[in-house]
Amino acid sequence: MADNTIIKVALFGGAAYLAYQYFFASPTVASTTTTGTTGSTGSGTPAGTTTPPASPPAKTYPPLSQLFQGMVQHAVAAASSGAGCGPQPSVGLTNIGGVMVPDPTQVNALVQWQSCQGNLQNPLFTSDDWNAFVVQAGGPDPMPDPGVVFSGQDRNAKMSALQYWSGMSAALGHLGLSGYYRFGRAA
Repeated sequence: MADNTIIKVALFGGAAYLAYQYFFASPTVASTTTTGTTGSTGSGTPAGTTTPPASPPAKTYPPLSQLFQGMVQHAVAAASSGAGCGPQPSVGLTNIGGVMVPDPTQVNALVQWQSCQGNLQNPLFTSDDWNAFVVQAGGPDPMPDPGVVFSGQDRNAKMSALQYWSGMSAALGHLGLSGYYRFGRAA
């Protein structure tokens, strides 16, 4: 019975402390006051002194899953705006040796058009370009240096979103970002 009372008193004390902190304790708000011509600030601070302003709250970032999706959306939009694939070519038939077959020149144009469409959905950019897309999606600015994250790799080499994110998600994890789409292991 005595053990039960000690637990109750400890829980009540903890609840009372939390209630006091959240409901009764007034937050300390620093205000900047300066002296006027009278030599007194009226706030209890000596004349000629100022109190420093409160530091701004820490910036919060979206989860990694939202950053990844936003990064890809910005990349696809950038790829679509810069490379027009044109209308889909139609493939007609031609007579080769008495047999009707698809026109080879038109088939080649169709294959190139399909390749262009695929590149728009899975664009390749440099790591610096991907960094810019992450910042546009709400990521930290400045981003981790790609030269450090992808050590030994040419900075101008083009990579897919997944290749970029496999290294950069771990680097962002070191900055305190969290969430799904974290492919690399942050040690």
